[in-house]
Order: sequence, then structure tokens, then C-alpha cells
Amino acid sequence: MQHSDEFIASICPSFDLKLDSVSHSLLWLIPVIDVMWADGRIQREEAEVLLGAADRFVRLHSADAPELTHARVGEFLAPFLDSELGSDPWKRAELTRLADFIVNEMVAPDHRDKRDHLFDICVEVAAAARATEEDREGRRISSGEEVLLKELLGALRLGV
Repeated sequence: MQHSDEFIASICPSFDLKLDSVSHSLLWLIPVIDVMWADGRIQREEAEVLLGAADRFVRLHSADAPELTHARVGEFLAPFLDSELGSDPWKRAELTRLADFIVNEMVAPDHRDKRDHLFDICVEVAAAARATEEDREGRRISSGEEVLLKELLGALRLGV
């Protein structure tokens, strides 16, 4: 998977990421982070859902990967939780490119459970956010997040 590593390495400098085994094991969280930023901001409730998913992942896999620690996960997530990400069009574009790449890597039939799990967390993140007043219209999920979720549903080939 040399091509994959090269693409991921090209994105890493945008977020000061280390390209190591921990980063590789956490890349599946990038589409969740992209949904979090769909409305241009990140809310505490969204971050709590993301951190909860990351915490569950560490508990499930740390016995097999001792380098996968809460501190290392926090280090990986920090650049994506920085409030300046929402106002930096270059970083937002890089985040979306990386999320699209990861989703495309997950469409193999043997990854159906992973895709379902990823989409469930994305919906949980979107539902945790509070829609803005101009977006409200009685809905819980912002229009930006709703559009991204629909695109993600199609890209993950889950709507079939």
C-alpha cells in the first residue's frame, strides 16, 4: 500500500501528524472529524462523542498495541480539535481530502461492519451538535452536517 502511505504522508504536515502505527490505526476517525467540522465549527458535545469513540477504540485494542495510549490518541486528535481549523480553508480542504481517501479505502465488502460503525459514530456526532438558529427549523442536525452525512452514506455504499 505504498500509494496510500504516500498520500497520507502528503497530508500529515498540514496537521503536524506523525506517520506511525498509532496514526495509521486512528485514521478511521478522520471522516468523523470531517462531519464535526461540516458546519464550520466544533462543539463540545461533538468532541465528547469523538473522544468517547476514541476511548472505546483504545480499550479494545491497547492490549494488542501497547503504543496505543490515551495520551497518544490525544496527541493525534489535538490538531483536529483546534478551533482555528474551521477558519483555515486549506486545512479544511486537506481534512476533506483525507476523509474522502479513507472512506474510499473502506468500501471493500469485507469492511461492511467497519463502515456501519463509522457511519453510526458520524450520525452520533451530528446529532450531538446543536443546530444554529438559522439552521434550526425543528431539526437537530445542521444542514451542512446533513449534506455530508448523505454523501457519506453513498460513499460508504451503505444505502443499498
